[in-house]
Amino acid sequence: MDAVVGTSLFSGRFRSFSKMKFPVEECWLCPLNFSAHWILVIVDIPTLTLVLIDPMGNEDYYDRKVLRNWRNFLKMMGRSTESWQVRTLQHHKQQDSSSCGVLVLKFAERFILTGNAEEVLTTAEAMKQCRGQIACTLLKNRGNAEDYCLVCSMLESDAERSMIEMVQCGTCLRWAHFECAKYCDPHSDYKCSKCS
Repeated sequence: MDAVVGTSLFSGRFRSFSKMKFPVEECWLCPLNFSAHWILVIVDIPTLTLVLIDPMGNEDYYDRKVLRNWRNFLKMMGRSTESWQVRTLQHHKQQDSSSCGVLVLKFAERFILTGNAEEVLTTAEAMKQCRGQIACTLLKNRGNAEDYCLVCSMLESDAERSMIEMVQCGTCLRWAHFECAKYCDPHSDYKCSKCS
């Protein structure tokens, strides 16, 4: 799950998710940014568990808020909220004030590979090496931001429809869903709010 959606969901700002397609995967990796600090929530559907990892080791600060907002989201989606719990994983703590984002990515990677986060090193040298690896991976696998709606930042505006109707801004050439752009006249030129 991308960080914008994950942070909104676990912050309790999920009213706009009604058009979101509920992921079918059994495990969701959710990097979250709270007040310029990154944490990781792993949603484990089969075990009804939220795995919470704060690089600074302050999981107790977030656990009730994350669980409460998750249950509220499930309730909104018409799903059962019973039996969900929060647990943490053992991990080395962040040693500086700027590596929380790098550590969240490394914790997620290690969790996918091994189911734990203990092996992730947090030394200055390890963080330098991780930053280089992440930069190379991002450059190698970069996507095309122009494929996403410039209003809602999603590919699909309606999970129930098989056809995605989008309109292109005549100035910046970015795309927006008809609904998001409030576009109804296919014979008129469209300019997004940033270009008009």
